[in-house]
Amino acid sequence: LLISNSTGPLHLAVALGCKVIGLYPPRADCLPDRWGPYGHPEWAITPDLQICQKCMPSENSPCRCMEEISPDQVYTKALELIGL
Repeated sequence: LLISNSTGPLHLAVALGCKVIGLYPPRADCLPDRWGPYGHPEWAITPDLQICQKCMPSENSPCRCMEEISPDQVYTKALELIGL
């Protein structure tokens, strides 16, 4: 099981048959609808927020959207994916 943001390693892991959990910001051009784990939209976690206009990748953004994804959410999804 790989836990990652939407990056090349996440997509390579899916292509190799590995289960993944992808973490995605609520930004229109980063949503898992387009960039999520191919064939497995249920493996993506996005904060339950409206589209954020403050999320700025590669910048020191004042946005804290990703902090809305709790470790418990990721842990619960991981247990679900590994069958526990």
